[in-house]
Amino acid sequence: MEFVLGIVFGFISFFIMNLIRRQVYEKKGLKSREYKDLPFNVKLRDTIRHIVFEYNIKRINNDFLLNINFNDVQLMQIMHRSHFPELCSSEQDIQFGLALYIPTIHMSNSKIESLKSILVSESERVNLISGGAVTYFVIDLGTRIRFGGYLLLRIINEVFKEEEVNMSLELFSEGNLPYQMN
Repeated sequence: MEFVLGIVFGFISFFIMNLIRRQVYEKKGLKSREYKDLPFNVKLRDTIRHIVFEYNIKRINNDFLLNINFNDVQLMQIMHRSHFPELCSSEQDIQFGLALYIPTIHMSNSKIESLKSILVSESERVNLISGGAVTYFVIDLGTRIRFGGYLLLRIINEVFKEEEVNMSLELFSEGNLPYQMN
């Protein structure tokens, strides 16, 4: 009898956990099918893939900077996550990861609210850092290539309303991380 109850309880628990997991995954990537095959998305995904390979696999955990410009105006950057203490679990945490940095200094309130709504619906952890000279958003993309390309494209299209022809990407190799202990 206890064995049968254990099986029934296990099956019910498994069903409930799958239901909860599906609801969480359905929340993320709401518009991913719309953006999946756009050339813009492919370009961003390929750039992120190159960064992950070049700066995490080929040269283990090296520093980089990707400027994302539209009409020669820098809208956001992708950097190594260790540059943002709010993304790291401790001072010794310098694991590789992509951090999306979006300064809000030149954004209107409606763009900021639109960006907040996208980030809340798509990301587990949203960091709005204010105080000091610049208020900015920083999002930990980790090494998720498809998600990173999709999220960037969604922000570019829905918040900044920019077109691919106006975009330029500048990737800089920054050498070793300044935080590494040799």
